[in-house]
Amino acid sequence: MSEQAEPTVSADNQEQSAPAKGQVRISAPAAPEDAETARLRGLIRTTPDPVLRQKAKPVRHINAAVREMLDLMGKVMYAGNGVGLAAPQVGFSKRAIVYDVGEGLHELVNPEITRVSPERVTDLEGCLSVPGLWGDVERYETVQVTGFDRNGHRVWVEASGLEARAIQHEIDHLDGVLFTDKATNVREIKPDSEPESGADSESAPPEASGS
Repeated sequence: MSEQAEPTVSADNQEQSAPAKGQVRISAPAAPEDAETARLRGLIRTTPDPVLRQKAKPVRHINAAVREMLDLMGKVMYAGNGVGLAAPQVGFSKRAIVYDVGEGLHELVNPEITRVSPERVTDLEGCLSVPGLWGDVERYETVQVTGFDRNGHRVWVEASGLEARAIQHEIDHLDGVLFTDKATNVREIKPDSEPESGADSESAPPEASGS
């Protein structure tokens, strides 16, 4: 990820939406986990929580509150064994995403896809907010994305493969779109089942916890 400094964005307050009555939560995995991991996993909003269908608002200013939100998003993503997470998935209707496809944590505030490849690839996806379901989703093979880092500096990302898929999946969340809206052959894959060849998703492969 390349960076180019721009004036730091000033402070602003961020509000977290209240949990929806009767919202679904990811159930605890069979394997033991510590209390903090369980607490973080419990913060994941899952369908039919209405925040997942809202179009997230742009972050006007980046301040300590936004950085705290990004910190929380990263912790929740790792606790859920995910490779990506969008702010609405933890109740913040703000345009921010985090992801880690094996090369370290990346954070993008107000991400925008500025260029896509003509090539598209279909692969397996799941979602931390739609536990237990997986489906085949067509995505652009390569994307160029711009946004801001946690310090208010503009960044550019040239992504392909799983990184491009994760970014597109998370930006969809910011527009209230779930992977099931685009997927074909949606099916249930239990956590202890064998992963399918070439599985890509917001989460780790199916042998890990639901995405």
